[in-house]
Amino acid sequence: MANHTSAAWNVLPSRPAPASLGTFYVKHLVDTSEVEVGSRGYESILRLRHQTYAAAGKVAPSTTVSDMVRSGDSRSRIFRLVKDGVTVGSVKISVPEEHDVLETIDGALGYYPSEFPPKTSVIEVSALCIRLGYRRTDVMKLILEISFRALVESGRSHIIVAADRRLQAKYRMIAFRRTGHRYVKPESGELEVMISNLKPCGVYGLHADPLRWNLLLREIHETLVAEGKLRLGVFFASLFWLYALFASISHDIESFFMRRARKKRRDPRRSTTTK
Repeated sequence: MANHTSAAWNVLPSRPAPASLGTFYVKHLVDTSEVEVGSRGYESILRLRHQTYAAAGKVAPSTTVSDMVRSGDSRSRIFRLVKDGVTVGSVKISVPEEHDVLETIDGALGYYPSEFPPKTSVIEVSALCIRLGYRRTDVMKLILEISFRALVESGRSHIIVAADRRLQAKYRMIAFRRTGHRYVKPESGELEVMISNLKPCGVYGLHADPLRWNLLLREIHETLVAEGKLRLGVFFASLFWLYALFASISHDIESFFMRRARKKRRDPRRSTTTK
């Protein structure tokens, strides 16, 4: 598996979010880059991992920042999200070859399930961290866009993740399915492997219904089409044009969740959760 060098890796064209949209919409103010293990950017990601896991009670008090180095970091694509000079998010994406061991799948289960698609058809998304204060913003949507772009650029079809019980419902909302393959990690409790086919019928994005496509994938989908990295025939181009007609309904749903997030931030009785 190739080791990728640090480089600017903008998911979407840079454009500021209108002030009227409020603090929920921040992803267009976030810079995204791919970092090398051992770089200064990587060190900031280790600190974010430590802060995130410590806040969630997933690591022992004696755990240090250097303990946050994950197996396979040097063989994976690691992305850093920065706003105003501060690392606000990170994610690790592995693009395996046939004989590579995936940290959260066969590395944890001790086997690669025979019913799963071949490793050369999947990417593994792991070590996802979002800084406190950004977890009820669209930074999570940006991480999904980063993963979708990596999937398309690698020519793969499926994304695999391992999620605890709290996150499983969120992944199911974005078309991941539970597989029944579980394992226990001391710092995370029981995790279940989940998988999503983002290329049914050979077409990226067709797994999502019109509402979810508008909410989560439309922006990155249209960007990749404009870049020539995602090619659609006349039929599917017309189908996604019809999907776009649901944009106003999707916007109303997003506005509802934005108002809900604002209300939670104003309520001091609510504790902040972690990703």
